[in-house]
Amino acid sequence: MKNRKKSRKALFMLAAVILAISVLYSAVQIYELKSTSASLDEQRVELENRKQELEQEKDEIAQKKAYMQTDEYVEDVAREKFGLVYSDEIVFKAK
Repeated sequence: MKNRKKSRKALFMLAAVILAISVLYSAVQIYELKSTSASLDEQRVELENRKQELEQEKDEIAQKKAYMQTDEYVEDVAREKFGLVYSDEIVFKAK
């Protein structure tokens, strides 16, 4: 009878130790998952911001492309780079 009590007590202690280890392991895993989740959330926010910036840049490029296909752009470039003027214009240069 005494042996039975000792073996039950030993079995109970072993089960308690295994349970404690399992709980501790689970707690560590939960902490690591929360940390990873927070890091991924930050990364998602950064990527969403970058996506918005790139979409805005894409829109600006599309607008510039449309402008570059106009006669107004050709005229502006001819005036700025080549100094071309209409025949009825007078050009004043500052010294």
